[in-house]
Amino acid sequence: MSEKSTDLEKLLSAMNAFSEGSFEDVSAEDFEDPKVAEAYNRMLNSVMSRNNQFLMPEYW
Repeated sequence: MSEKSTDLEKLLSAMNAFSEGSFEDVSAEDFEDPKVAEAYNRMLNSVMSRNNQFLMPEYW
């Protein structure tokens, strides 16, 4: 398995967790390419800072 597929699997896992109501940042240390985790965390923080009730109904 290549590094990118491992990072892809971790990213998909984080995205699935988000869709199930988990709004936790991911650790850049868990990824071969920390930019993947950083990009996910920026997206997550952006959604949360906007209090998006459509995307995060369980949070409210």
